[in-house]
Amino acid sequence: MKLYLLRHGQTQRNIKSNEFVGQSPIEPLTELGKKQAELLGIRFKKENISFKEIYCSPYTRALDTCNIACSQFTDQKPIIVDELREYSTGEATDKSRPEVFTFEALNEMNELGMHFSHKGGESLYTVEQRASKWLFSVMEKYKNTDAKIAAFSHGMTIKCLIHFIMEFDQKMTWRLSLDNTAISLFDFKFGCWFVKSINDTAHLE
Repeated sequence: MKLYLLRHGQTQRNIKSNEFVGQSPIEPLTELGKKQAELLGIRFKKENISFKEIYCSPYTRALDTCNIACSQFTDQKPIIVDELREYSTGEATDKSRPEVFTFEALNEMNELGMHFSHKGGESLYTVEQRASKWLFSVMEKYKNTDAKIAAFSHGMTIKCLIHFIMEFDQKMTWRLSLDNTAISLFDFKFGCWFVKSINDTAHLE
């Protein structure tokens, strides 16, 4: 089984990610984000890639990325999966980073790692648990096949899935770079996962 983890295209909040925390479930793509999604789909068409199933987060930016990309190479409809949504930043959402990431908060983040959560929000371990539950269900269906599976999701959710797949030190999760519409590709064979690529954005060059 081959698993393609695909981040959504650029949003306005992505441009200001160093200024504010989180973003709304209905945050739309920018014009550049739409073009990135189109180029992703063109790449799949050129490489003659077809997916057994296409899964997608219910959030607007992921759905729009999925629909724009897929329209370039297939008429398949995505399967909406709530477990692929982005992690919730709770009461920190829409607040400025200096306001949220105080000295005390940064110390707590360093101490708790993926167990840290903003008030009213999710920890990354919580995100990993729900996203991996979805992944287990896919593995049960396709682990002994050559099926290609696509999942359109979000930066931190994909990072949590990669942590689950690769079982590396949890402190590394925050240090992965995943650009808009990046492809992270994994093979499941011989009972374990193999990395093919992480943060592949060749289609944007």
